[in-house]
Amino acid sequence: MKESFCCTWITWEKQIRNRSLSHKFNATLYEFDYQGNQLLRYTKCIFNTLGILYKHRDGVIFVQMPSLVLAAVALISKPFFRFTLVVDAHNAGIFPENRWMRALADIIIQKANFIIVTNQTLAEIVVARGGKALIIPDPLPNLPDAETLRGLKIESGSVLFICSWASDEPFFEVFRAAEELSEFTFYVTGRSKGKELGYGRPLPKNIVLTGYLSDDDYHHRLATSEIILDLTTRENCLVCGAYEATALERPFIVSDKKAIREYFSKGCIYVENTTQDIVRGVIAMSAQHGQLKEQVVRGRVEIESHWVLLFEKAKSLIFEP
Repeated sequence: MKESFCCTWITWEKQIRNRSLSHKFNATLYEFDYQGNQLLRYTKCIFNTLGILYKHRDGVIFVQMPSLVLAAVALISKPFFRFTLVVDAHNAGIFPENRWMRALADIIIQKANFIIVTNQTLAEIVVARGGKALIIPDPLPNLPDAETLRGLKIESGSVLFICSWASDEPFFEVFRAAEELSEFTFYVTGRSKGKELGYGRPLPKNIVLTGYLSDDDYHHRLATSEIILDLTTRENCLVCGAYEATALERPFIVSDKKAIREYFSKGCIYVENTTQDIVRGVIAMSAQHGQLKEQVVRGRVEIESHWVLLFEKAKSLIFEP
């Protein structure tokens, strides 16, 4: 069986999904996350990737897409090094920014042995574009000291807005909601890089920009917040905060998207990405917190069981005799 062969995972960024899935597949993980000059970065990434592909030829190679360049390098190398190519395709990899990148993505989707996606809708899109799709959502994170964190006292009136300040996150709507919810304190994560200035006026006094948080500080904030908020305007995107909140058995608020509803069905409130609906969601969660917390405990068990079934099915196809 191919499972006895070398199993390798390559990514050009550091991301928890790469680490968790590579561990589940018992794959050696290579993270090439160079900073600085773009040309030098790509040169170093390509050079090191080719070395790894040669070293682990004849095995199973997993690559993350994006990067489209990484996936393209692996695809071009595939007939020379005779490996099975499995592409873990994120939304931005399936739906690139322009038509030239879309054309490249289509070739990769069609020529790779398998394309991993997080949900059924994306799987149907991959199949329609000529690819072989496998569904593996992110596993719930195995957080250190999870039991201790679950036992921490919750800070009443605290809202943790998990934010990377990306274009798909409605942070201005959250700021406006905070103005109407003065009895709550909103902690906003991530490096803003001045994007809060686009709000056009001083932020409400009940907003705290945390900046970058260490893993320990972030997990502590997750565990002690009364309300966890993770929003996106993207369809078919399963937000990381929902996984993390479920792992810690904390109720959460997420955007009302089909993929999110299908995967996270207990212990959460869905909202439109509007100021008024975010206000509604925060008030409703505060009022129903105890009930929703009981639901998310059951939801964690169901999600973990369902994930194992999906993973084992995908694994059997990748490593079939």
